[in-house]
Amino acid sequence: MSNSIEVWADGATVRTNPGVGTWGVFVRTSDYDLCFYGILGVVSNNYAELVSILKAFHFLELLGLRGVTVYTDSDLCHGLICRGFTNKKNKELVEAAKQLCTYLQVDLQHTPSKMNKAHIPAQKAKKLL
Repeated sequence: MSNSIEVWADGATVRTNPGVGTWGVFVRTSDYDLCFYGILGVVSNNYAELVSILKAFHFLELLGLRGVTVYTDSDLCHGLICRGFTNKKNKELVEAAKQLCTYLQVDLQHTPSKMNKAHIPAQKAKKLL
């Protein structure tokens, strides 16, 4: 089943950075598309991006899925989780994401922003404000 699932994650802030954060996750299977999203408090864009990735990982964990590809348009988050980048902020989120990425055998990939299908759910969350 995991081969027929792709997941995209996106975080955003409203108007400013930091600002009110939103996150979105888009899931595509061979049978359906699913999106879910939410609102955060005042956070940085990087924090919102990390939360969206963690939400995607938690979704996979809940369903017991491993080996799924998850896409993010955040080069920084991809670097922090997969390529050894370091950052003084959000260390707990980064460490949790690294552990879940390894545990779930996720293939976290960077994708251009215009190709990120989770951009729409993240934008939908903004409309809830």
